[in-house]
Amino acid sequence: MTETLFLTSDAVADLATPTEYVDAVRDGYRQRGNGAPAQPRSKFFRGDPDGMFTSYAAILPETGAMGGYMYSAGFGATDAWFMTPLFDADSGAPLALLDGASMNPFKTGAAGAVAVDEL
Repeated sequence: MTETLFLTSDAVADLATPTEYVDAVRDGYRQRGNGAPAQPRSKFFRGDPDGMFTSYAAILPETGAMGGYMYSAGFGATDAWFMTPLFDADSGAPLALLDGASMNPFKTGAAGAVAVDEL
């Protein structure tokens, strides 16, 4: 069994600058364009209690990582929960689980910035 790092939202809050987010997203899209496998957004809904679970996933061989972005909202909670599981792309071993709440605005903004640059 491998030890997997868990990083809280506070721990990842200052790990990257906005420019580094844009560069990482651009590189991920480039790898996807070169054939890296990815699963588009999947949304799952539940009633009683009402809630939604959403996930994205990709393998980025050049980066050496695979994983995704998942979040849940509703289910009687007053907030949404954002998680990013990361795995080694060669061995499949889990590397880390990140609380993605502090990353959410940056990753969303970075995707928009890449799109604007390409336009």
